[in-house]
Amino acid sequence: MNEKTSASTTLFRWLDDGRMTRKSFASACGVSRQTVYKWQSGEVRPAMKQQHRIEFLTKGIVSIHDWLTAEEKVEVTKPC
Repeated sequence: MNEKTSASTTLFRWLDDGRMTRKSFASACGVSRQTVYKWQSGEVRPAMKQQHRIEFLTKGIVSIHDWLTAEEKVEVTKPC
């Protein structure tokens, strides 16, 4: 993937604000800290299950829709 989404940047800021440690956040999502770093860097995108969990844990600050790339957002808004 290697494309940062608004979610990866927002997640990085949310965690850096000290709202939750990366270790406890990773545990709550059922993944390793390394996986969280990969999400933050845009290296990989979380699975849909984790995206829902992230949205819940961040109280909507990082929403499921934020993980879409700009290109994917255009595709979603195109009429059929």
